Amino acid sequence: NKEDQKYVRQSADNSDTHVLMTDNPNAATAFTVYNPIKTVSDTYPDAFCLKKSDFSNYLNQLGGYVGGGTSADDGSAIRAYEISTFTDATAELFDRMKKTKKFDLVEGAVVVHPDEYDAPSEINAAIDAANKLPESATRIQKRNFINTRQGQKLNNFLVQSDHYGEPVVVTYEQKRPYGTLIMPLNFACPEEWTRYYCSELTDDGRLVLTDFKTLGEEETKNRPFIIYSPKTIGKTYQFIGYKRGASDQDVTIGLLTGVLSNGGTTVPKGNYVLAYHKPTGVQSFRKTDGTVVCPQYKVYLTKSASAGSRDNFYFPDVDDSATGLEELLEQSVLADGKYVRDGRVIIVKNGVKYNTNGQIIK
Repeated sequence: NKEDQKYVRQSADNSDTHVLMTDNPNAATAFTVYNPIKTVSDTYPDAFCLKKSDFSNYLNQLGGYVGGGTSADDGSAIRAYEISTFTDATAELFDRMKKTKKFDLVEGAVVVHPDEYDAPSEINAAIDAANKLPESATRIQKRNFINTRQGQKLNNFLVQSDHYGEPVVVTYEQKRPYGTLIMPLNFACPEEWTRYYCSELTDDGRLVLTDFKTLGEEETKNRPFIIYSPKTIGKTYQFIGYKRGASDQDVTIGLLTGVLSNGGTTVPKGNYVLAYHKPTGVQSFRKTDGTVVCPQYKVYLTKSASAGSRDNFYFPDVDDSATGLEELLEQSVLADGKYVRDGRVIIVKNGVKYNTNGQIIK
């Protein structure tokens, strides 16, 4: 019942009341602004103690009509300033939350994401929760959601995205012992993986591999790797980073070229892509004819002077009795799109092959 608590203004939609109070009615250098419908300790975002110059900061978050002045005794604290309407940033933030794009997560995948925000599955759940509120939701309902744990998670995610850039998601499946990968982001290497560079080929058609860990380097961004991980065959990973600083230019280190170009890169004739010979179960890099597309985030082997006329280069652990690969070029159909192989149409979506009837091709 303090006399200086009498200055009340109703918000634009009549759903919110704000009371302006002064600790010093004669100086009025600071105000506490709160919603009297709730207790002070439960306000959003808690009670404010603001200098007059900070009124716009408060109102940019909460919206409404208020004024300010230098005297609280006769009401001039309200009349001294022309009452103005401020942007209702609460509604803007809530609308942005509802429109936030969900992560396209692969069921059962191991998800590796930045520490700055919560797990992508939790972000998706928060987006769903925001969209459950009706279009007719009042400012109080929107503000109350923003102040929930889910609202805080989603708000923090948007703050980090504004600062670092939108998320970049790279999905990688370990189909066989060896795979290839390049990512436009730094990533924590799963402990089961060994990452290799290749800068040399032997005269008898072998790859000379260098374990990345032995080089003492920490930067994994924009580095083309051969991945060896026989213990994780069948496992899918989703690595999530930030768009800011992510390259879209292909990168060559040694004899490996990593594809970062959107849509993939046509491998120059005479270069090699990772191949699999189904009858023997042998993997190798096989020479291409200039029609093979290496998908984004995959790696191909560039031709070297020592390549000669060899059709295949094998990994060091392949038995000498292994012969040429007939069936390969699995990478050529990993990029999303429509392909024709041996007279039949293959449709690829998210790395999965389908026939024209929508059935998965093993």
